[in-house]
Amino acid sequence: FSRKKHGIEEEVEKLREKKAQLEPDKQRLEKRQEHLKTIDLCITRKNWLEFEELRAQAREDRERAKEAQDEFTEQKAKIEPLQAKLNDARSSLSLFKTRFDKVVNKQVHSQEKSDKAFEDLEAAKAQVEEVLDSIQNLGSRRKKLEEKAAISQAKYDKKLKEMNDYLKKAPTMAQTRKESIDQLIAYFKQQIQEKRQPYNDATNTERDADQAFRSAKLALKEPQADLERLRNERDALTNTEELRLQEMARTEAGNQCRLMREWINKNKGAFIQTVYGPCRLVVNVQQSHHRALVEAHVANWIWHSFVCQTKRDYDTCIEYAQKCGEQFRMVNFLLASNDSTPQSSSSQLWSKEYIESKLYPLGVQGILSDLVTCPPPVLKALNDHAGLNSALFGENNLQMNLDRASDDQTIANLLLPRGVDRYVAFILKHQQQRGKRAANIEIIRYQAIRSRYARGDISTLIGQAYQKNVLGEPSDETKINELTMSITQAEQIIQDLSDKFQAANQQKVAAKKLVEKTKKDFETSNETIKKLTTAKSEVASAKRMAETKKRELADADKEEERDRKKYQKQLEAKIQAAIRAAQSAASFSHQVYSDTAKATAPFIAKSFCKQHVDRLQRSVENAKKALNEYERKKDELAQAFRKCKEKALVARKIAEEQSPCTPLEDYEEQLNNLPTSVEAVDQILETEQEAAKIIQDNPQLLEQYNDLMQKLQRAEKQYEDLEADAETRQANLDKIRAPWESTLRNALIALREKFSFYMSRLNARGDVEIAAAPTYDKWGLVIKVAFRDGAPMSKLEAHVQSGGERSISTIMFLMALQAHMPSPFRVVDEINQGMDETNERIMFKRIVLNSTGPTAPQYFLITPKLLQNLEGLDHPDVRALIVFNGAYNLDNQFPITSFLDKKRKLENMSEDDHNAMTDD
Repeated sequence: FSRKKHGIEEEVEKLREKKAQLEPDKQRLEKRQEHLKTIDLCITRKNWLEFEELRAQAREDRERAKEAQDEFTEQKAKIEPLQAKLNDARSSLSLFKTRFDKVVNKQVHSQEKSDKAFEDLEAAKAQVEEVLDSIQNLGSRRKKLEEKAAISQAKYDKKLKEMNDYLKKAPTMAQTRKESIDQLIAYFKQQIQEKRQPYNDATNTERDADQAFRSAKLALKEPQADLERLRNERDALTNTEELRLQEMARTEAGNQCRLMREWINKNKGAFIQTVYGPCRLVVNVQQSHHRALVEAHVANWIWHSFVCQTKRDYDTCIEYAQKCGEQFRMVNFLLASNDSTPQSSSSQLWSKEYIESKLYPLGVQGILSDLVTCPPPVLKALNDHAGLNSALFGENNLQMNLDRASDDQTIANLLLPRGVDRYVAFILKHQQQRGKRAANIEIIRYQAIRSRYARGDISTLIGQAYQKNVLGEPSDETKINELTMSITQAEQIIQDLSDKFQAANQQKVAAKKLVEKTKKDFETSNETIKKLTTAKSEVASAKRMAETKKRELADADKEEERDRKKYQKQLEAKIQAAIRAAQSAASFSHQVYSDTAKATAPFIAKSFCKQHVDRLQRSVENAKKALNEYERKKDELAQAFRKCKEKALVARKIAEEQSPCTPLEDYEEQLNNLPTSVEAVDQILETEQEAAKIIQDNPQLLEQYNDLMQKLQRAEKQYEDLEADAETRQANLDKIRAPWESTLRNALIALREKFSFYMSRLNARGDVEIAAAPTYDKWGLVIKVAFRDGAPMSKLEAHVQSGGERSISTIMFLMALQAHMPSPFRVVDEINQGMDETNERIMFKRIVLNSTGPTAPQYFLITPKLLQNLEGLDHPDVRALIVFNGAYNLDNQFPITSFLDKKRKLENMSEDDHNAMTDD
């Protein structure tokens, strides 16, 4: 009934959806019909409007053409008188132009002669000015020579004074007892020759000292390199944390721990207290064989864990790790606070006094927590999560007593006194010492549990434990001491060589100072000679230059007198030539003025006549242009009238024959409501056509819509009938729901208790909740688990928990659920795949406890392998069945190979051969 109702409801919804889908299309089609009707009206209105406009336009064109013809006739009559006046004016202009050209030619000839005379006058004036400039330059040339002579004399006096001043400051002739500057230069050259040998000796001494310095520096380089190498070797042996860090970074988990440690060190300010870790870096064990015991006992995930001292720091680390996703999936965090729940502690098992008095005689050497050196929070975390303070260790004597504990009740009571129901012990065997390193260590692990039922029997699990090599090798103290002594000796050698190096350096510095002093004296004498020689040559050169300028000045006086006479004669001749050129220019200028006055009257008459001709010419041209324009306008208007008349006839024919709205009397009111202009009607027509074009025509849509409405009415009627029937059924279900739900929730309480208890044995948390739904067929159960301290419980999903966590959670849920689901037998296939050793042992123990006993159903656990020494395998209700595969696992009396060969032959035989063999 529910499915039928749901089907009808879905059908109604689908029909309504289809109706809703078709409704817009139906409305668009109706809108399209309205647009098409308006388009037909616009076409009809437009055709008649175009005809009316063309008819009115034709009448206007006919009137304008008639007016243009009249204007053309009137303008043509005005041109003839203007043309006659223009011809008379042109004849008069030709006569005045001939008279004017004669006068102008005479005036041009006189102007050319006048221009030539003025050019000659300007040339004569230029020659006179040139001669005057030459006379004036005679005095300026002598003045320049006087200035040059004065400059040369002043330069000579200056150089002579500078030389005398230098001789006063430098060693003078009186001091050196020399009578001239040449003798003084010779004296200083002699001094240079005397100082050259001491300078060479000082240079050789400096070279020897520098060689000794380089030898001492080279001898010091090799011991310094040896010292650096020895220090690096010692640092490498003493820095065990760095060695562990390098070893840890070789694995994926170790590299993730390294990255997390870098982030914690970078963000120290964000933590309330120090965050230690990972544990494999901060835990130290002095002896190699003790380190092997600790590594064998502590699980790998603890070594890759960081220890937080406050809940806030713990939450900060967890939040960052979850934010980074898979980058830190192998990194764990432990909370070593007062509110953490320890798994076990030494105070709860054995006191220190009890171990010394009772357990030492049995061969117990101590507990593993005594072997570890680390920060207190880390040690507390190891005790809480690894039970480091509840694990004993010893050697052969302890092993003998542990083996006797199952038969000797006294030893068993000493190891498991009242209040203690289990212990873990490690035995070291076959230790071979090679120097300071332990090799070939065999570790045997004993785990004893006293049963809480029956007689309190003790079950002991014995297995071999293995060293994980996570804490690194201890420091080699002997090697470190040897390196320290070698470093001391190297430092002493370097100190001795450094003393020699300092002495050589001092000798080098002293020799360098001596060289600089002798070199300075040598350079001072050279500089003095150079300055004396330069001063002497500069004074001689200045003296020669002053004497030369004096001679040039005397020669210039003689040349000036001779040139002055020559330029005076040239000046007189040039002045006479300039006077003659001026008289000729004046005569020709008078002639030009006379000719210009004679040409004035003809020029004025010609100009007035030319202006009159131009005015008449422009009037005739303007009249002709106007006439042409009137003729063009007349022709255009006549042509426009003919075309407009033809268009009007065509438009009338179109309006009568092609109008969609016929007869017009039926649409007269609607047509009159449209605009009276073609442009407005065109705009409405274009808008309606665009709107109709957007809407796609679908003639079958209305038919589909009507069919859909009929189906929808029938379906709604059926649904209303089912609704009435459903209300009756729901009332009947409500009567029985309360007892059913109460029974279900009571069963869930027991299921949750068992599942939570089973998960707590794994040091985890678990819960089961009901997932309610609107209908009972969709109700279900939700499994929630949490495997880390402080982490919230989350739904069991593949992308949240690992494969091992999901497997152990699933089997624990099945164990809790099977009490509520009776069955003659149960089968589980490879449920232990992906689990670690601890969880697999707990899982197997739980299956044995829940599947043994007289009332328990048969249980099959299929697996390719099982761990050794599983608790419960010796139970009388447990059987281990090993299935072999292959032809060679059976006794020779069942030759599988022969059977298979015969089977193949039978399959390859023909039917007749097979029947014959059967008859035989």
